[in-house]
Amino acid sequence: MKTDNSFSYIIRIHCQIYIFAYYIRLKPHETSELMELLKVVFEGIIVKTAIEGTNRAFGYFRKRRTVKESNNAAQKIENAGDTEREFGSMELALKYYIIAEKKYYEMDNHIDQANVLTKMSILEHRRNNRDKSYEYCRKAMNLHISKGKGSHQQLETKMGAIASRWGLYDEAINYFDKAIKSSQKNKDKKTLANIYRLKGNLEGKRNNYEKASNYLTEAYDIYVKSNDKDGISKVYLVRGDIARENKKYECATEHYISAYSYADNFYFKCVIMGELCRIYAHLGDKSVSQKWKDKIEDMHDRMSEKAQNYVDICIKEAKNLLAIDV
Repeated sequence: MKTDNSFSYIIRIHCQIYIFAYYIRLKPHETSELMELLKVVFEGIIVKTAIEGTNRAFGYFRKRRTVKESNNAAQKIENAGDTEREFGSMELALKYYIIAEKKYYEMDNHIDQANVLTKMSILEHRRNNRDKSYEYCRKAMNLHISKGKGSHQQLETKMGAIASRWGLYDEAINYFDKAIKSSQKNKDKKTLANIYRLKGNLEGKRNNYEKASNYLTEAYDIYVKSNDKDGISKVYLVRGDIARENKKYECATEHYISAYSYADNFYFKCVIMGELCRIYAHLGDKSVSQKWKDKIEDMHDRMSEKAQNYVDICIKEAKNLLAIDV
């Protein structure tokens, strides 16, 4: 039911739309499209719905104005998908991406087609749809390779990492081995170190600890020579994870502390803090676990959604382990 206050708010929103339209020089028909999104208000829908629709429209039109006047329908549809993804409508975003991918294919624009496929893969991964995610990613990689865009070793490494994440270990090793040959041929030390680290992580998951340690040592040596602090941090993080999975908590703690001391990347610092909060709970050390929880809370608002989700899981497990609100 509409109120005087909601009606005043609607009038104010209308004024803001016209100011916005003038600011980005929307064409008359585009302004009309934007105004259509507010019709829901006058049909008795709550104001919040109209505001959300308006915000989505603003995001869509901002992206739309970046498209050259080439009537590129595929790009506009992709932009609409980006906007829906930003507002959390994964299913609708995916529908837009599927249409855009088909149009890019019809235009023989294989690079943009591959980029949209990558976005589709990420969305399906977030929806826990393993087969679709992997299918889209593999199709994107094959397009990049066939068109000569991107290094083979990096694309093969990405495919190996995704296969490993989904537990497709044999296929992951096949991609990693190809990537190692490509990296050695092209003298790409950075990618080679990343592959060794990923293979070490994979062998740890398969309980092949000697192999895991050897690969991680090779990765560590390359990272040290290139002074790659984040790379060194990631090696320690993997070693900590392997030790934790084997209930070697003191050993895991040492690795996590080393990982934290080297980490430059904010996301990985957050992940490691989560692990330290959890590992001290495994050791039954309430005070130190609490210290890391406090650090996490101080930085929580600055974290990405992915980092927040990760540390929240670690804190919850720590709480359960200590059976208190750490």
